[in-house]
Amino acid sequence: PGGTSITYSNTIKKVLSQDCLRCHSGKFRNLTTYKNVKMYVDNGLLKALVRPGGQMHRFAGPDTKLFMMWLNNGAPQ
Repeated sequence: PGGTSITYSNTIKKVLSQDCLRCHSGKFRNLTTYKNVKMYVDNGLLKALVRPGGQMHRFAGPDTKLFMMWLNNGAPQ
């Protein structure tokens, strides 16, 4: 899919569920809602962590490109 078609609802929520929520659904950097995820988008942490070389890139793996396209497109809901 192109960058403009990737939204939280249609793509990112599922990727988070597969790649992230095993560890990030409790109190530590909870990524279970768009509002919570958007906070980490806005402060730059999500991009810093999932980009190639970032601490969470190994968990994002091939989904990194989806995160980056979504982030670069303004992280639409």
